[in-house]
Amino acid sequence: MKSIKIFVSHRIDIDSFQIPNPIFINILCGAYRPHKDSGLLGDNTGDNISELQPYFSELTVQYWAWKNQDADYYGLCHYRRFLSFSDEKFRSNEQNFVKEPLLYKQTAKKYNLLSGEKIRGFCEKYDCIVSEPSPVQGWNLQNKNNLLSNTLDLWLAFGNVCEKDINILHEIIFKHFSDYSEAYNCYFERTEYTGFNCFLMSKDLFFKLCDFQFSVIRYFEKFIDASSYSDENKKRIYGYICEILYGIFIKKIEIEKQHKIYYTQLIMFSNTEKLSFFKSILFFMFPYNSKRRSLLKKLKKLFKFLFVKTDS
Repeated sequence: MKSIKIFVSHRIDIDSFQIPNPIFINILCGAYRPHKDSGLLGDNTGDNISELQPYFSELTVQYWAWKNQDADYYGLCHYRRFLSFSDEKFRSNEQNFVKEPLLYKQTAKKYNLLSGEKIRGFCEKYDCIVSEPSPVQGWNLQNKNNLLSNTLDLWLAFGNVCEKDINILHEIIFKHFSDYSEAYNCYFERTEYTGFNCFLMSKDLFFKLCDFQFSVIRYFEKFIDASSYSDENKKRIYGYICEILYGIFIKKIEIEKQHKIYYTQLIMFSNTEKLSFFKSILFFMFPYNSKRRSLLKKLKKLFKFLFVKTDS
């Protein structure tokens, strides 16, 4: 049986719900910082770059998995971003991901996150499972020309990277990683965005991805010192560049057509904090988007209206 490990990057300041499925390995991201003992593994053990988390974000968890764990399939998810392993197609928003208000056992079950058998089934059929691309124009952002035409425009509109960063990356790729040059051009010219650092892929692909990302960053660091930035978001420049490199890597796989890729929906959970016993009962009795919950909201509004009328 193939060994499958999906590493979930957790914040140290949020006690998030943990998927009750042994395939998901919960890791504290940036665990070098002082934090309460949650019983979770930290990215600050073994061979690690935990102290660089302000610059790499969840990539410190990916690095930790690369250097310290062994599996046939490696995955990465965020404490509030998960891939769907359901055969059902759910309604998505303009950015082509599914918004779910709360992560708890029922919603995890909805997207087959509890089913190890289902996840194994995907790995038997595919070498790489990634999120569906996101339409660039669905982000409702503007650049200096008030029009987003491709992925490059989107990244510049995000404001996380600037033209200087892109130019440096271009020079590095075309000079030191020329076998990625075609994928680089195709990635930035696309009208659909690939990113979010959520995936599940075979060991050989995962190791190639990590080697590519961190090798490029070693060159990038010579031009840009992330620690020199005062803005907390800008400090995460290495993480953003790695997300771009992830998209370029997936594009290269697509071009080569040597591996089977499956595109699934990305689920974005708004709230991931663990529920108290009382709230768990409420959510069980009145689940999101249910008729019972809708009726409860109407009754709540009615009682509120009646109380206001009585007081007046």
